[in-house]
Amino acid sequence: MIYDNPPELLISEKILLASLGVKTRIVPMRITLYQTGRMSVSWELITKGRNDAIKWALLAPPSSGYKKKDVEDWRSTEVRKSDVVPVDLSLAGDC
Repeated sequence: MIYDNPPELLISEKILLASLGVKTRIVPMRITLYQTGRMSVSWELITKGRNDAIKWALLAPPSSGYKKKDVEDWRSTEVRKSDVVPVDLSLAGDC
């Protein structure tokens, strides 16, 4: 039942990323059941692999703050793999 009801916003993001060639999946991150019987689910959209994460970082990097710096630092450690991904994107006509 939980897996059948992901948030519409994440579904839209997943579709958008798929159109850009980024493979993702939507998974529950945390499920909380309250004494009142109410349930709360926190969701996350994660990439299926490292190359998909690199594509996402190249196509839509964070615009500001610590997330932008974290992505830049992470990409600098992935130079070898990052060099491969833009070639794949340009061949697919996405660049």
